[in-house]
Amino acid sequence: MQVISNFNQPIIKQEHIKPVLKDLYNAIKPYLTWSMFISFGIAWFITNGWCYLLIIIGKGWVRAFALAYAGFLYLPFTIEKPITIWIATRIQKLLFIRRKKKND
Repeated sequence: MQVISNFNQPIIKQEHIKPVLKDLYNAIKPYLTWSMFISFGIAWFITNGWCYLLIIIGKGWVRAFALAYAGFLYLPFTIEKPITIWIATRIQKLLFIRRKKKND
């Protein structure tokens, strides 16, 4: 019995990957802006940043609460990133909305 291996051939060919990467880039392109970067920073501080700040400057029960929240964030079932992205998109719509000018 002879086994023929085909290790020199790629499993996924380049012509199959390029359209998927192009579609992925087109899907995230609206979010790769300075306004989204600022909005994501604000949203990150709302969801996580306060916790890290209170770990540094907090005392007593405030620091203990911040440490417990930070520990909770590292559990595998927390959905903190999708919530942060959702909040960031809402902040971007609120802060960086393009208003139509009225013709007087």
